Amino acid sequence: MLLRLPVPEANPLTGGRFKHRPGQFVFLNIAAVSSIEWHPFSIASCDEKQLSVYVRCRGDWTSKLHDVAAAAPAAATLPVRIEGPYGDFGAHVNLQGDACRTVVMVGGGVGVTPMLGGAVKLLDEWANGRPLTRYPNDDPM
Repeated sequence: MLLRLPVPEANPLTGGRFKHRPGQFVFLNIAAVSSIEWHPFSIASCDEKQLSVYVRCRGDWTSKLHDVAAAAPAAATLPVRIEGPYGDFGAHVNLQGDACRTVVMVGGGVGVTPMLGGAVKLLDEWANGRPLTRYPNDDPM
């Protein structure tokens, strides 16, 4: 399940602007699921106006979230509290300009989510004119 959340105007922890980068994580609290439980989710987007996280229905909390979302009307919104962002999955990788000419991302299962934002950011840069090469000379494996 994909949750798309509006990015808060300010970060309650710092008082400054809410800034997130691909691969970071946030804690979410959704009162319709549980008013006291917070759950961590990797950020799968790099949009300044929208924060996206993927939710895998594995336990009681995420299964209840799925049930609440499924029962809600299509245009309904649920109040969500966000804490974070934390971490920096790609701190050692500079995806700006030509500083990093080759990027190899390997992940499986839920480990794919932190990489998704980075991949989307690269594709967005490509759409705006940054040259990207799939493999040397664009040859398939």
